[in-house]
Amino acid sequence: AEPIESSVRVDDRVGYAVNRGNLAFLQGREDEAVTHVHRALAFPHLGRPRVALTRAEAALNLALLHHERGAYGQARRTLDRLLGDVLALELDPSLERRAVSHRVLLHLEQGDFGDGVRALARTQALPLPANGYHQAACLRLEGSALLRLRRLDEAHRILCRTLDLLHGHGLEAGTESASTLIMLAEVARRRGSLDEAGVLIDRARPITGGFPRISAMLHQHLGMLAWQSGHPEVATAAFREALACLEPVVARPQRAWLTLALACLEPRPEVRGPLRAEAHRLLQEGPYPFLPLSIREFAPAMLTCLAEEQESPLVADIGSRFPKAWEAILSEAHPAARVEIRTFGRLVVTVAGKAAAFPRRKARVLLALLLERPSGLSRDEAADVLFPDLDWDEARHQVDNLTSVLRRALNPGGARDAAPLLLREGGRYRLSREGVWLDLDAFHKARVAGDAAWQSGQQADAAVHYAAALDLTPGGWLAEPDMQEWFEAARTALAAQIMVMRERLAFCALEQGTWEQAREQAEGMLREDPAHEGAHRVLMRLYAALGEASLVQRQFEACAQVLRSELDVTPSPETVALREALRRQDQSRA
Repeated sequence: AEPIESSVRVDDRVGYAVNRGNLAFLQGREDEAVTHVHRALAFPHLGRPRVALTRAEAALNLALLHHERGAYGQARRTLDRLLGDVLALELDPSLERRAVSHRVLLHLEQGDFGDGVRALARTQALPLPANGYHQAACLRLEGSALLRLRRLDEAHRILCRTLDLLHGHGLEAGTESASTLIMLAEVARRRGSLDEAGVLIDRARPITGGFPRISAMLHQHLGMLAWQSGHPEVATAAFREALACLEPVVARPQRAWLTLALACLEPRPEVRGPLRAEAHRLLQEGPYPFLPLSIREFAPAMLTCLAEEQESPLVADIGSRFPKAWEAILSEAHPAARVEIRTFGRLVVTVAGKAAAFPRRKARVLLALLLERPSGLSRDEAADVLFPDLDWDEARHQVDNLTSVLRRALNPGGARDAAPLLLREGGRYRLSREGVWLDLDAFHKARVAGDAAWQSGQQADAAVHYAAALDLTPGGWLAEPDMQEWFEAARTALAAQIMVMRERLAFCALEQGTWEQAREQAEGMLREDPAHEGAHRVLMRLYAALGEASLVQRQFEACAQVLRSELDVTPSPETVALREALRRQDQSRA
């Protein structure tokens, strides 16, 4: 096409420049891509709708390119100009949704969550494109935003729909499907479903197409999986491979995060120092102050690493600019912990960054018993719980063996400078909390802070603490099959506390007008407990706010039916009073 470009119509020349830019971008020749897109934008639209529409597509691509390169200011200005053209020239209205979707991600990546949530609500109110491929592009952006907001159920639903649209267009082996699968893997990782995340990554691996950014994205998520699973050597190799993939492209934010992750994982001071300094430089040059907080599971380690940089104001600047995110992360931070124990979902123990080995199943159960009972338990109590079918002497002997196994698991190298974690005092075994980070402790700390804020009428602050607590609960407490028979009472009590927090978060979402988040919280509660009246009341309030009086009544009837069938009771006076108040409210509107 190149030799005949100058002889064709303007609209074809604009389209040619746009497609040349797209190809250069996908092949990693980003400077060339910018040149081609600017050429497309240099043509006047001359009042021709097709030219104006193609130029708008070029502007959208240019904004994406600036965004991917970390030039957030340029991306924002390009999107603003595009939105102005869409409205002034009455172009395809779906372009507005695509542009605003990019604005959502720009807000979130800079830590502007209030603006991001408002922009997301605006996005969801705009029409989707008629073109299925463009629909998938919009939904993939929306799914990415929901993932950053940790609204995981919504993100999962939207990304699955994206995948269906791509498959419907024959793109099941395309890079769009690969990036969607990687995002679904990230949803699974954040839920604690590490095996599911690995399967999704394996599905994405053969269809990345060798494109630098998609390949880097895949290796970065492999590294995060390994890091979370307690395999730092595997994580380091994956992060280094991700950086290698980015060599031909400008990807400053991703490069900064990966460099900082490598610094966190590097045990050798002579290597860790230069990596930390390079990450520090990239973060300041961006500037990308929110980046170390962007993935909460790894934020404490990143902040600790950055704090090692002498005479740097960066960590203090991050704390002052993002106080709520900072406070939520500090409530989970455990930089001094040698042993990390996660109990929600599966029991996972890491010692000095490596997964602990338990050659005997009941050694893990003994550890869980000690976690459940901070005051400890005696040798006889442990024997009675763990070996009820053995004679007394043999049961006590087995407990002694288990304590030896547990001591070795918590100090696998036999380090002499490591404080003993399994203590025996006054005839009772107890687990020391010194040098130990326990997700259950962090959960209770965030929950108690949320309760205090709620009772003081500070609902927005309470929501931050409750969200931090719920982020620590990818599954029920000690919900794996090996633990089912021992911890039902504690599991039920924690589930009740989680329900209270979810109900309050749903209420906050209603107050803020984030309807989808309120619905997701309420429906999640009903999946756990169909007879939970608080969740039914949230949905009744939601439908009333949307002006759907018939759905209010239908929800009340569903609540009454499940209470009658499961508990043989009628709705509480509070629920009945709410139904009547909402009915009067609807009549007054009419």
